[in-house]
Amino acid sequence: MTPSTTPKTSGVPDFFAPAEPPGEHLTTDDLRHKALAVRDVATREVRKLAEDNTVRIVIAGAVVCAVALSVAYWAGQRAARRRR
Repeated sequence: MTPSTTPKTSGVPDFFAPAEPPGEHLTTDDLRHKALAVRDVATREVRKLAEDNTVRIVIAGAVVCAVALSVAYWAGQRAARRRR
């Protein structure tokens, strides 16, 4: 099977086709812009993950506090019933 050099109409990129048209060269500015774009995407993803983890940690902390308060209340009520 030979790779196709014609553009596909399905929207799927052809990884075997040249990245740049044959007459153009890749410059250092092109590389810099691509690297900055990759850095921006990575930074956004890390921030999103950090925010998701922060929310989970806060929710877990609230649940632990609620359970601890419930157990303390239950233990206090149980001790008060024994003293009567």
